[in-house]
Amino acid sequence: MDTSYLARLSDKRPDIAIDKSVQLAIQKALEAFTPDTFEGPWSKGGLAITTLTPKHVSATNQATGLQGGVAGSGAWGITAVTASTWTSWISLQTDDRAYQVVTGVLNRSPAPNITLAQPFLNGNDQPIFSLEEMYTWDLARAFLMEPYVISPANQHKIQVFSPVTLAGVPSEQIGLLGYVVGRRAYLIQQ
Repeated sequence: MDTSYLARLSDKRPDIAIDKSVQLAIQKALEAFTPDTFEGPWSKGGLAITTLTPKHVSATNQATGLQGGVAGSGAWGITAVTASTWTSWISLQTDDRAYQVVTGVLNRSPAPNITLAQPFLNGNDQPIFSLEEMYTWDLARAFLMEPYVISPANQHKIQVFSPVTLAGVPSEQIGLLGYVVGRRAYLIQQ
């Protein structure tokens, strides 16, 4: 019996799974944004690909969506978490010009406290996963064994849990790893 699905996070980059998810996003973008063509990372027009940044999980070009004042800073993070309660970290409808491919999570905090995360993707709650395993690897990042693709104009929400209250800007330097495939005009916005 294959139990590889039990390993939600890994310290090893699952290249085949990531490539499959990126190719799926490219294929869907080509279908959705016809007659645009995919031109890779250095597109002069049409569709392109870039790394996922806080801007891409913030509505209206960094105004809201990523919790608190962190969104406009261009840096990953979360500003406040109440002890032993679930807190909304990311909550927005994604831009209608791009697909997001989430491949992992990072936490650059010297003493991380966020222990659990639960994504809500394309209208569906997903199972809760633990981030504590990542902290035992002495690494600041972990990869999802099965990356996920979020379609344009869909709800992307992630809630997080900490056993202690966190406050400050940012109180925890947590972020996502991934890519964005979409129209060049959207990807080049600052």
